[in-house]
Amino acid sequence: MKILLINLSLWLFCISTYGQGDTTIYGIAQNSSPLELYLAKINPSTGVVTNISTSSLAASYTFESAIDPINNVFYFISNGTFTGVNMTTGNIVSSPAITNSNGTYFICFLFNYSDTAIYGLAQNISPTELYLAKINPSTGVITNISTSSLAASSSFEPTVDPINNIFYFSNNGKFIGVNMTTGNIVSNPTITNSNGAYFGNFLFNCSDTTIYGLAQNSSPYETYLAKINPSTGVVTNISTSSLVTCYTPSGTAIDPINNIYYFITNGTFTGVNMTTGNIVSSPSITNSNGTYFSSFRSGNDCKNIRNSAANPDIIKTAKISIYPNPLSSEATIRTNTNFENTTLSVYNSFGQTVKQIKNISGQTVIFLRDNLANGLYFVHITKDNQVIATKKIIITG
Repeated sequence: MKILLINLSLWLFCISTYGQGDTTIYGIAQNSSPLELYLAKINPSTGVVTNISTSSLAASYTFESAIDPINNVFYFISNGTFTGVNMTTGNIVSSPAITNSNGTYFICFLFNYSDTAIYGLAQNISPTELYLAKINPSTGVITNISTSSLAASSSFEPTVDPINNIFYFSNNGKFIGVNMTTGNIVSNPTITNSNGAYFGNFLFNCSDTTIYGLAQNSSPYETYLAKINPSTGVVTNISTSSLVTCYTPSGTAIDPINNIYYFITNGTFTGVNMTTGNIVSSPSITNSNGTYFSSFRSGNDCKNIRNSAANPDIIKTAKISIYPNPLSSEATIRTNTNFENTTLSVYNSFGQTVKQIKNISGQTVIFLRDNLANGLYFVHITKDNQVIATKKIIITG
């Protein structure tokens, strides 16, 4: 497997070839003559790309990127260096050489919101091996997590589930899930889709804990918004009719606030409603300072996982358990100490309060789903205006 460098053109991918937060979508604006790269952002409604960098960052890069929204840094790889760019100024803030004693390349990297580490696949060419690994973006040092090879190759389409601590990638028709602590494979189902031949450009959405992507047919050429069950590998189409014939594997972004999945096809920045599967916007991409826009990411979709877990105002003095979790209709919340005049608040992934139970006493509370939609929520127990316990809860079914 070769590391792909984007120089003169983007590769158009068809089947025949291969809290209310910042909703900005960042990516790389690229000129072909001369070869130049700039950090940029796109307006998904108009397709207008605006360069942030005032001077070129590099001449070429591998076909991947990651965003660290906590430190406001956009990362990409260029000529063996792990380059970090400030997303406000567009200036390079770090560019260490990548070093890995146990692998030749570092590919398929993504930021994990739950522990703020950057995970990816360390790859050997001879023999062909892949290991789950993480990189220190300040030093460029790669540390393997897996102790044995996971696969021989990977598609350039990883995603991270920060809630269940799983890194996903696809290989030879398999949807492989790897525990990010042990580096061991925890799921390896065959990808099956009765309405499509392939499933790619997939991304985990923390708002509803679903992995969305594009299901494709090769005869005729068709592309549908779809979702995959990572445990079974079953792909379910959401779109009822084909969106496009082919797409560019130049990045994927989800806007969880407006419920939109974005991809690029034939020079248009296409947005698809994740409930209906219908196109809601498709402006032509325009950039007066660059030829292409690629490797785009949104730093917003899972940010509240970290915000809730690391809120310095939370002082945890009690422990709670929730069963069942995930839940479909109701759950029992228990504590290791007696509640007394406490309040239970439930927040969605945007930081909005969606449910509240006041004046709780005792050690057990019955939590009713009521009309809450499927997705990830955060439970906070407060007493005297102080958060004494927190827990994540997932609603399904």
